[in-house]
Amino acid sequence: MLIAMGMTALLCIVTGVYPLVLYDILPFNAAYSPYRLSPVSAMLQVLIFSGLAYSVFMDRLYGERSISLDTDWFYRRGSQVFMQWCFGFDKARTSLQIIASRLTDKLVAVCRNPARLFSAILFNNTPSAEEYNSDAYRQAIGIGVMYFLGIFSLFCILFFLYS
Repeated sequence: MLIAMGMTALLCIVTGVYPLVLYDILPFNAAYSPYRLSPVSAMLQVLIFSGLAYSVFMDRLYGERSISLDTDWFYRRGSQVFMQWCFGFDKARTSLQIIASRLTDKLVAVCRNPARLFSAILFNNTPSAEEYNSDAYRQAIGIGVMYFLGIFSLFCILFFLYS
């Protein structure tokens, strides 16, 4: 940032001391000579009289303590309303996050032992707080194999009868 400001200040000094640098890049011919007597005396008059006015009215240049309503009041007030809206939105998001977290905890508990939930629904009792044990709810493998062999045999018989 300091380098950029220093380069800009250097360009201002160069164009002030040697203005032909600026006049050469203008798209039209400029025949202005800033170092003649009339432009220099005009600028000196402006500087001298502005310094004199400053020294005379220096004690009156202090500002008054008052509230100034300007155009920035609108964006300051608007930004306060916007920030209140953002805080309200954040509170709503936080409450929804808490609700979703509680719902997720309940779903995790149900998914850990779905058989307990189904037995509670079917038999109208409250589910116990015991942990899920896969051996307690597992059917013997022979029952599933028997169903499969029965259905497979039925399909084979139907296939051979109608083919």
